[in-house]
Parts: sequence; C-alpha cells; structure tokens
Amino acid sequence: MDSRYTIKEDLTDNLMQCPNCNKTIPVHDGFVSWCHKCHWNINPSNTTKPETAFEKLYYKLSRKYTTSLFEQMKASKELKPNFTLSMWVTYLISFFIHGITLITSILSIALIILGRHYIPVVIIGIFLLLISYFLIPKPNRFDKKLSCKKECSELFSLINDIANSLNAPQIDDLVITEDFNAFYYQYGIRQKRVMGIGLPLFNILTSEEKVALISHELSHGINKDIQRDYVVNTALNALEHWYYFVIPDNIENAADPFVVLRIPINILLLGLSKIILGLYYAIQSLSWYNSQRAEYLADYYATMACGTDAMISLSNKICFSDTLDHTIRSYTFNPTKNSLLKEFNKNISSTPEREVERVKLVELHENSRLDRTHPPILYRIKFIKNHYIKDKGFVLDEERAAVLNKELSTIQSEIEKSLVNKYRINYLN
Repeated sequence: MDSRYTIKEDLTDNLMQCPNCNKTIPVHDGFVSWCHKCHWNINPSNTTKPETAFEKLYYKLSRKYTTSLFEQMKASKELKPNFTLSMWVTYLISFFIHGITLITSILSIALIILGRHYIPVVIIGIFLLLISYFLIPKPNRFDKKLSCKKECSELFSLINDIANSLNAPQIDDLVITEDFNAFYYQYGIRQKRVMGIGLPLFNILTSEEKVALISHELSHGINKDIQRDYVVNTALNALEHWYYFVIPDNIENAADPFVVLRIPINILLLGLSKIILGLYYAIQSLSWYNSQRAEYLADYYATMACGTDAMISLSNKICFSDTLDHTIRSYTFNPTKNSLLKEFNKNISSTPEREVERVKLVELHENSRLDRTHPPILYRIKFIKNHYIKDKGFVLDEERAAVLNKELSTIQSEIEKSLVNKYRINYLN
C-alpha cells in the first residue's frame, strides 16, 4: 500500500454485531463495515450475479477453468501471444455466422429483383432484407463530442510515449470519464483506438501507478485478445441479436386467440434460439482461454513499463471504489468547502488500518474481479509476482507529472458535477 493511505487505527466507540457470525466488529464512518472472522461484507461492490444467458455461460467457463489457466500462466516460460487450433476454429465459426448474414442479404435482394412482379415474394424479400440489416455486423462507434485529446494534450502525449516504450500502437483519441476505472477499445471500420481514463481513479494514483494503469490498457493493443478481434467480436454481437430476435417470450399464452397456431411456431423458435446459444457457447469456450491469457499478458507487459510493485499498488487503489461511492453520497447532501475529489483524497488519506486490511484481503480474495472477463485479482497478483520485474521501462518525472496534474485540474469541476448529478438521478429521483 502507498504509505500516504496507511495510518494508525483510530479507536471507535461505534460497534455492531456481524449478522453472519455475531462477532462484535468496529464501525468507522465512511468505510465499509466488515467482519474479520467470517469476512462478511468484505467486498460489497462484488455482488453482481450473472443475469442473461450469455453472462451465465461466461461465468460457468470462468468457474470451471480459471484455476488451471492460472497454474499454466504462473509456470509459463514463454509469455507472448500464440496462435492455437482453438483460435482457428473460432475464426471459422465466426466467418460462418457472418456468411449466414451475407447469404440472407443476397437472397433478399434476389427475391426483390427476380420476384418484382409478385407482391408476396417482394414482401418476403423486403422482410429478409430488414432482418439482414438488423443482423449485419456493426463496428463500435465513438462520439467525437466525448474527445478530450485537445484539452488533455499532455496526457494524450504521455499515453503515446508509454505506447512507444511498449512497442504498442498509439491511441487515436482520449476520453476522460467520471468512472473509477479505465478502458481501451477500437471503433470504426479502420479500428481506431480510444483510451478512457476515469479521473476519480487517476487522481489518487502516484506517478508510478499512473504509468501502470496506462500501460495495462495499452497492452490490450499487443496481447492479441481474440475476443477484441473485429471478426470474432461482431460474430458474438450478431449471435446476441439473433438470440433475442427469435426467442419467444413464452410458449403459450391463454389470452392469445391464435394460441393453437403459435405453440408449434414458438417451440420451433425456442429450438432455434438454443442452436444460436450453442454457437455462442462454442465461440466463448474456444476463445475463453486466449482471452483470459491475454489479460495476464496485459498485466505482464505493463510491468515492463512500471515494474511489478507499481502494478500491485495499483490493484490496491482500485479497491477504493466503495470509498468513492460514500464520498459522493456524503458530498451530495453535505457539500464542503473542498472539492468532491479533494474530499475523496481526504477520506482515503484518513483511511483506518482496518480498511487497509480489508483492501488487502479483497485484493487476495479469489472471487474479487474487475468484471467477468478478468481473472481473479488473487491470481493476477500471484502471476506478476512470480514473473517479477524490478526495473521501470518508463518513468514519469516530477516536472511532467506536475504539468499533467495542472492540465487535469481544468476539467475536474466538470467531472465532479457529473458525479453528483448522476447520483441524484440514480438515487434521489
């Protein structure tokens, strides 16, 4: 942990009983109350359960293969992307899916042209054309209004300097968000690259941790994650569209006067939806290993720029999302003379020892994940420790860090307003 965020435990008269094991536990205002005996409420933000059929499939894969992949990566001597048989099969299935969309498009146009003298045939052709348009793979879009690369030219330049040190592709655009996270994705036919930096997270990081965060995101451009590939990603999106397009709400509806006719049709559609779900599962199963391996590689490549210690420290800071939530809630009702993000920094700097312990336990908790596409933090930390890198490939000097902080301060008030407004809309309206 960064020493700035570790202080001596404050005594408190506020106590509560753990609802799980009845152990008496201290309560610190502004921090998560948790039980050190049974670990009740140790990570309240990690309560999301898979809801859709696709999330359940991915979660099932994660539970089944996570540990075996970790053991392979920990012992691996060759930490670089590789092309496997499963990746070839993944591409074949993806091209097959896109081929169905293409054939549907060609068939619809042929029906319209060749059957132009027969209205029913033309109607069928138009219907198929509409379906093919709905199913055609569409690249990610980017709203240019969100671009911050001009306002944050120093950060934009820093990111591309780090990209050069990693031999990674440079980014084409930059977004500053109010999220406690960061992201990297490609958009458009030319697959231009965008990085998003969450200011609340970036604001609490040391220079080394900022390099770590940026390096990890940039490493997604060189780790060959097949699920970020345009062909595979759009095939998965197409299958999701197909699935929700054909699956019936229910097999029978007593209030429907045409229930006798609809039952066999709905049974047929239900069977078709299962086939689509099977194709989706096949691609996910075949690409899961590569995608999870790519996340480990992104961590490893990032340590080449920032060193292993900075990556571990960054993982600690990511766990302070609950403190941010509390700060926003408190600031919305009782604003102070300080800015919102200054209050956030104040809350972190006054973090009691007990909260520091919780953050470390969360970091080492097997089920603690950034989201369902990432390996558990426990395994990621053990992996980079096993492939320890002490030296830093890129150093953010104090002078440049000061310029960067001054630049970001110009948009801080806008981000703070967005955080408060978002809280009011989501929880007070």
